[in-house]
This record gives sequence, structure tokens and C-alpha cells, in this order.
Amino acid sequence: MGAGPLSGVPFRWVATGVGLAFLLAGLVVYPLPDFAEEPPLGPPDSGLSGAEVAQRYCQSCHALPAAEQLPKETWPFVINWMGNYVGYRKLSPPYGHITARHHIPPQPLVSPAEMSRLGRHYIDGAREAKDFVHGRARPAPLEGYVASVLPEAGEDGEVVTLLHVDEARGHLYVGLGNAKALLIFDRDRALRVRIALPTEPIHIEPRDRGFRLTMAGDYARDEHDARIADFAFADDEWNGMRQRMLASGLHRTTESRAADLDGDGREDLVVVSFGDGFGAGYGKVSILWATPEYEDRLAAAPSELNRSLGPLLPGAFEEQVLLDRAGGLGAEVVDINGDGHLDVLVLATQGDNELVAYLGQGERRFARHVIERRHVSFGYNQFLVRDMNGDGHHDLITVNGNNMELKSPPLRPYHGVRVLLGDGALGFKEAAFFPMYGALTAVAEDFDGDGDVDIAVNSFFPNWFEKEPETFDVLENVGDLRFEPQTLGGEHWGRWLRIAAGDLDGDGRVELFLGGGNSPGGGLHPDRPRQWARYRDRLAQVPAVLVLDRSSPSPAPPTSN
Repeated sequence: MGAGPLSGVPFRWVATGVGLAFLLAGLVVYPLPDFAEEPPLGPPDSGLSGAEVAQRYCQSCHALPAAEQLPKETWPFVINWMGNYVGYRKLSPPYGHITARHHIPPQPLVSPAEMSRLGRHYIDGAREAKDFVHGRARPAPLEGYVASVLPEAGEDGEVVTLLHVDEARGHLYVGLGNAKALLIFDRDRALRVRIALPTEPIHIEPRDRGFRLTMAGDYARDEHDARIADFAFADDEWNGMRQRMLASGLHRTTESRAADLDGDGREDLVVVSFGDGFGAGYGKVSILWATPEYEDRLAAAPSELNRSLGPLLPGAFEEQVLLDRAGGLGAEVVDINGDGHLDVLVLATQGDNELVAYLGQGERRFARHVIERRHVSFGYNQFLVRDMNGDGHHDLITVNGNNMELKSPPLRPYHGVRVLLGDGALGFKEAAFFPMYGALTAVAEDFDGDGDVDIAVNSFFPNWFEKEPETFDVLENVGDLRFEPQTLGGEHWGRWLRIAAGDLDGDGRVELFLGGGNSPGGGLHPDRPRQWARYRDRLAQVPAVLVLDRSSPSPAPPTSN
């Protein structure tokens, strides 16, 4: 069993999916769920203990869950939700829209008594919510930056689904989810192009004369409407643009990445389609191998973004599926083990929370290697590939913090940002962890110009009971992967969905760009009136894009003698 469908973001408010397994709980002080909506009798009691029931039914699509992954107070909701997947139907709100109904068995798989024993097994081993805290102090206020609003970047309260800095060309790309538009700004932060889109822009890759744009399809659910299109600038960069459709009708998609994976001189495409629900057929990660006719097919491709291709541009690609299930979050194409072949790294959730390397073997063959597999409620959101310690090996930054599906989500002390140092031979060791409730995305650059890599991270699912929830932190690397955090608050506080970093204006200093995310969910909802009343109006005033400029010149990086 696995999680129900998403209810919100790769960015979530397309959620990455908590990926919760069949975690059941029950105790006198924590009410057991009421399974009377469609009362089944269930099979006879087989006498299995709660632990035995878990072993038999709770690891068919992910690792066996442990009781300590959730607090006691959360379990009644989860019991009702996950009870669906052993035949105890509970589809009244809010369960119906987060349950994959096609996975509900026609009859109960366990007896009511076994359900109760399974619940006691988990609840007896769970901690109370008051013990689910990370214990670190709130960071000091952010210093060294001047904040300003990016003009013409959208209405206050907009949901920004894409932010990208193209330093080489001097472009800032801003994708608007509500308005369904892509904005392009120049080095002076002047708006130069606005492109209307049929669906939300989610990922962009700059190219020699333009860019490739991935459109999600729909954030709330998988409508098989994701699209990929190429855009080329005219000779006069800001006067006219040519566009060509590559794909349409895809599962809800988070990104696409171009690379010549087989060395034939043609650029292939890795497409990450999160999809919906869990299991095979509801999402996938694929390689689209460019055919010898690719260039000719692209030149004749339709320009209408609403055009249906069914789903790939005919004759342009051959598809090879790497991951045949829902939950793909992102991919990177690198030679992770240094053998001369490009590899495809994939982060996935929805059941299994795992970071997998598909190791290139040549001749379009790949060997699957699991770099990291985490427990079912870990809540992966993103990963980055960087060299964090300057040894020439690829290191990894992972971000976990999804907390979307539960109406009253618990704090999770294992949420945050981790740095995994690589040895160049597929060995990775955790070298740093910064706990942050509800961490969503991160960027990693040398923000202060001192020669090492810093990290900025946002939280979309913070502790809403705080006076001012911690939603954006800058982690300054002060050496040896020791990070000193600072947090953005006060008049510039907001709920941010996207962040980007880069030297847009070419002055030698990295700017930070924060994209607004005014959307209910993840603990902020009208059904929680105290929190909703406190933040609703304030979030509606958050600018679409906030810019953080360094307020003093960056120091010269250290030199070696």
C-alpha cells in the first residue's frame, strides 16, 4: 500500500506526496477510527498480532513503516485514510480527494480485531507530538542583503511556479501559476516578454538561441495535460519568438532535462512525470531518445501550444522508461561514478522515498543503483548535485519536508537539508544536516564570494503555531561544511514556493530571488481558523517575486600559494 494522490506542488502545492504507508494506530486515549461509512464484516480473525499484520500488509510497495515516524495524535486521521487500502472504505471529506480509489480492494483484507491490534502496535511505539521537535534555536535575522520587489512580476499573492536565472544571457524567467504565463526579464530587471500558456510553467532549460519549457499540466491532479515546447529568440532578441511543440498529453510533469546520453551527437531528453497516486501506470521517468529525423521533425513541429501531439512529436523520439511508477520529483544527468558514461539520477516519492542512480552501461543500457532509501513518511522534495568540499567528486544536497496531505500536519524533526559527500565511487556519507520543518527547495551557490558553497532553503510547511513561521533561511558555509543560518522575517516575511540564485546583472555578486506561494494546505487552511485568520491577509500581500541583493561587495575568494 502507499499514499493517496497528491493534493498540491511539485511545489507544491502540487505536493510531492507524503507517501505514507498503511500506518495504523489505536489506543483508548486516541480514538480509533469509525469504519461505519460502508460497514464491512471482514474476514475471520486469523489471530495475527499487530506486528505480524504490519509485516504482511504494510510493505508491499515501500519499506515497513515504523511507529516513531508519526506522533500519536496524528494516527486517527491516518488510520481512516490508509484503512481504505485494506478494504475499510472512508471516502468522506477530506479522505476522498487524497485516496487512490483504484487501489481499494473490494473486500476487507483483515478483520476488525486485527485492525485494532495493528493500531495498538503502532500507537504504543509512537511518541507524543510534544516530543516531535528538532530542538534547534531560531536563526538570527538575515543581514547583508537589501530586499526589493521585482516590478511587473505578477499580482501580490500570486503563485510562482518557476524561477530561473540565466547568467550567460542575462535573463530572469518567472513562471506564474495563477496567471498561467511565463515572464522574461533582462539584466536590468525590466520585463521584456510575457507568454500566455495553456498550463502552469514548471521547469526551464536555457539553450543556445532560446529555451525549453516544461508545463506541468495541472497542479491539483493528473489531467494528462503536461507539455514540453522549445522557444527560439529572433535575431532581435526581444522582437519575436518561434515556438515548437515536442510533447503534450503527458502525466503531470515536474521537469525535462536535455543531454546526449548515448553519444550519437543528438540531444536526448529525460522527462520526469510525477503523475498521481502511486504504482505503475500512474506516472513515470523516461528517456526520449532523439531519432536521426529529430531535427527535421522539430523544424516542422506545430507552434500552437494547445496542439495535441499524442503525446510525443511523431518520428522525433523513441521512449525508454526508467521508472514506471508515480512519484518522480526530479532528475540530474551526470557521470556520478566517473566511468565515462552519463548516468541519470532520479529522486522519487509516493510509496518509496528513494534517490536512485541509473548507471549508464553504454548502448542505451542502464543499471539501477539505490543511493539512498528513506522511510515512507520522510517526504522528499528535491535534490541537487554539487561539489561541496572541493575534492572534485559529485556531492548531493537533499531536501525533505513534504507535509501536504494531512489537514493538521505534525512537526517532523527529520525534515530539513542534508549534505551527502561522495567518494567518486557511489559511496555517500551524510556530512551536514540542518533541520527545518517543511523544507521544500534549496539553491546552492557561493552567495558571499568567500570561495565555498552556501545554501538557501525555503519551507512551505513550517510551524504555523509560531508567531512568525520560519519560511526562508540562508545557510552560510563558514568552513568544513559548518553552516551558520539566518532567517528572513519582519516586513519581508512570506510563504515562498520557488527560490533561485544567480548573478543576473553581472556585477560579480549573486542575487537571491524568492517566488510567492499563496496557497492553502500543509497546515494552513480555513478548517484551522486560528492559523488561517492570522496569515490569510498577510500572505495575500506577499509580492510575486522578492529580490535579495548583497548590500556590500563580496570579498575576493581565497587564493592558495
